[in-house]
Amino acid sequence: MSNNGGKVVANLRQKFVSPSNVLQWFPGHMAKGLKQMQQRLKSVDCILEVHDARVPISGRYADFSRTLLGVKPHIFLLSKKDLIDKNHIKSISSALNREGLSNVIFANLKNDRCKGAKQVLPLAHKLISNSQRYNRAQEEAYSMMVIGVPNVGKSSLINRLRGLHLHLGQATNVGAVPGITRSVLTHIKISEDPLVYLIDTPGKMFARVTFYPSLLYNVVMEKITTRNWYDRMDETVILGALPFRRETKQLIEKENIKGVVSMNEDYELSLLSNTENEWRKHNIEFLQLCTTDIFSAPSQEKLQKGVNFINKFRNVSSKKLGDTGIIDGSDNPGSVYVHCKAGRTRSATLVGCYLITKNNWTPEKAVDFMRKKRPHILLHTAQWSALEEFHAKHIEPKS
Repeated sequence: MSNNGGKVVANLRQKFVSPSNVLQWFPGHMAKGLKQMQQRLKSVDCILEVHDARVPISGRYADFSRTLLGVKPHIFLLSKKDLIDKNHIKSISSALNREGLSNVIFANLKNDRCKGAKQVLPLAHKLISNSQRYNRAQEEAYSMMVIGVPNVGKSSLINRLRGLHLHLGQATNVGAVPGITRSVLTHIKISEDPLVYLIDTPGKMFARVTFYPSLLYNVVMEKITTRNWYDRMDETVILGALPFRRETKQLIEKENIKGVVSMNEDYELSLLSNTENEWRKHNIEFLQLCTTDIFSAPSQEKLQKGVNFINKFRNVSSKKLGDTGIIDGSDNPGSVYVHCKAGRTRSATLVGCYLITKNNWTPEKAVDFMRKKRPHILLHTAQWSALEEFHAKHIEPKS
């Protein structure tokens, strides 16, 4: 997969045509999540969808959008406006209008004077006032559901709206954090007059429903930015995104892959990536440590199991003073490909633990090292806590 130096690609595809088997797979594995989101629509007056302006068309799963939209007023906010060519805004708006999205807002949520953020509440008030609220007609407060794939700016938008209309600080953490608006933040007040609350979507269900849109988002971002699909951390470990079947030969021949650790759940692997049996046919050892995307960190047991698995492939001669990693050793050492969906959160947590034991590092030093190799890794509170607990157990002196 090639990079284009972060520039806007003029001929970026306007549609993503999913293979027929993807369309068949979607209802069977995601219908429950969609049903849950539909049920929540009963308590919602408006849907606020946040998307990355750099990929305005790609990354929106058609069935997902059609199922949730159309029954409630809808606002489509394109964040990261500052990262696109302003000359493209008009053509992007026209393309979205043809897709049936008429209420489009462009925003740079990092800008305190962001005009786009200021348009959200007045537009929502107008749309809700002109709509049939049905079972919510007697409710004084307005309720908006925030949806969108991870890392498109939902947390930044929430905090910006609270700052504009309530003059309050952050309701959620922002920064290098995907999907930080976790399910515990179910109702977030953003305005007193009119009284407006934002409703977030439940974490585990949301991770399942948005798997394909967010995977596509990652593919497109890898093409239009300097991101790599995978990056080598050291002589043993490669940290990367979901390895597609077509990349198997390259990983084996070019990277000397001898083992694969997947942090994905079964539904994430069932279509596009090798199964355990497929890897074993290539004489590749496989370890799956199922962890929910975005909102969960691997358990300490899984982290220890993963580190032990990686250490099997290290060259014993690479062990140095202070190395607390357990090395079984190998006469023919090789590389281990550690991945989740995007190679940023779940898999980065495991690689961080590996680096902690190998180099006797603190969590901060391990993460700094990974970010130098793979700048877009993203850890939030759950992952940091897991790293700190692992460090305390394996590195800090026992009292």
